[in-house]
Amino acid sequence: MGCMDDLPPRLRRLPRLPGPPDGLDIRVAASFATRLLGLAGLVAMPRFTGLLLPGTRSVHTVGMRFGLDLVWLARDGLVVRVDAAVGPGRLAGCRAAGGVIEFVAAGGPGPLLPRAGDRLAWQLPPARRIAGPVRSARDERRRSRPAPGGGRQRP
Repeated sequence: MGCMDDLPPRLRRLPRLPGPPDGLDIRVAASFATRLLGLAGLVAMPRFTGLLLPGTRSVHTVGMRFGLDLVWLARDGLVVRVDAAVGPGRLAGCRAAGGVIEFVAAGGPGPLLPRAGDRLAWQLPPARRIAGPVRSARDERRRSRPAPGGGRQRP
């Protein structure tokens, strides 16, 4: 497992998944922004540290500086597929998945990484959904002002 100091700062802020398999440090990208950014732009990451993207059936590796091992999970924690060494600038997906864990590619399955058919002892946390457009206080003030001309229409 990687040392906390080895983690990039933006991953240190993410919550750690409780109860992953021994030796793995899995962080949860629950918001839309953290799922969209994923591991893009990072220079390095500890080998057995992963980023869980709940509610995700496809990922991109645009902006990646290293390949990824992708562990596709069903909602109940069943590993439905593992894609090894997905290179930068690619798209990958799994229709049966309810989420995916991204790991730095090791060129083959590691002894700690889950394999297809494994059932993990935890279920995927729900992905946060944005209910509607995010509005600032300034937008709300604009909406509450009367229209020019006192809000009256001309006859």
